[in-house]
Amino acid sequence: MRGGFPDGRAYVGVKMRAFPVEAELPDDLTADERRVVEDAHAGRATVFPAPENKEDLANWRTVRASVLVALLLGPEHPLTFQGLRVQHACITGSLDCTHAVLPVPLRLENCLFPEKVIFADAFCPALVFSHGTFRNGLDASGSRVDNSLQLAHTTITGHLHLRGASTKADLDLTGAALLFPSSSPKNPTVLLNANNTIIGTNFHLGDDFRAEGKVQCKGAKIGGQLFCRGGKFRYAGDVALQAQNIETGNDVFPDWGFEADWAVLLLGAKIGGILSCSGGRFSYPGDVALNAQGIETRGGVFLGEGFDLTFEANGTSVACRGQDWRDALLPGWKILPV
Repeated sequence: MRGGFPDGRAYVGVKMRAFPVEAELPDDLTADERRVVEDAHAGRATVFPAPENKEDLANWRTVRASVLVALLLGPEHPLTFQGLRVQHACITGSLDCTHAVLPVPLRLENCLFPEKVIFADAFCPALVFSHGTFRNGLDASGSRVDNSLQLAHTTITGHLHLRGASTKADLDLTGAALLFPSSSPKNPTVLLNANNTIIGTNFHLGDDFRAEGKVQCKGAKIGGQLFCRGGKFRYAGDVALQAQNIETGNDVFPDWGFEADWAVLLLGAKIGGILSCSGGRFSYPGDVALNAQGIETRGGVFLGEGFDLTFEANGTSVACRGQDWRDALLPGWKILPV
């Protein structure tokens, strides 16, 4: 296999177990599944009608996960370079590609996933789940994606596991909603674990991204920006966003429209551009709402118009807005020359 991962490692020597050879199409394909098979082999996308009521499973066209796995991994009839593309389908059964090496991109957009979706330790040329609904979480921990991992405008109920994942391009959660299962205790819960990820370009957690639980990206290496502008971090616990020791090649934007109801940790971050908190709201009932001790930035720190920091000090609520607290917050921060 040619190429390499975003951290510079080549595929050569990387151990990836082949997916178990059970990837054969079932004999009892439904009409909708036959359409998916025929379209995939012809290099076409399968676009079903959008369901009128997305909450009612009876309104969806259904495709078994086992059919998709067989199409992706069946050796007898390999797919074209366009990959497997399906829209507006309910994928029934667990879509489990643990340790799989997908030969072509997978694009399942506007789809419903009632059961578990697992791509742990898998290799994928591209993974696109935009506008999808996951009712039982998503596990892509340790996966290697040779392009983007697209989760924009998804709704994910349950845990999103991305620890140790690697992408050559974006990790995109623009406009996504990360929610607790109704039966799950809310405290303490990490909804997004993106610790030690390696992201070739940008990490998007903005533009109405919303998380009801803790978001972690500790130790992440991001080639471009960490974009949280307009993101809402609603965890009612101790820390809403944990981004200690991240490294970025460009800017970090917890700014205009960013809201964190609990602490934000940026300790030890190495930022290749600017850190802009202008227009961001940081609120915490404890004594540290924003902790950026020991950060390094090559482009400066902006705490300008609209910046709003609220925390408790000796039992008294303290509010800091605009540039009034710029000097007070900068000690211990290291601004590097461009």
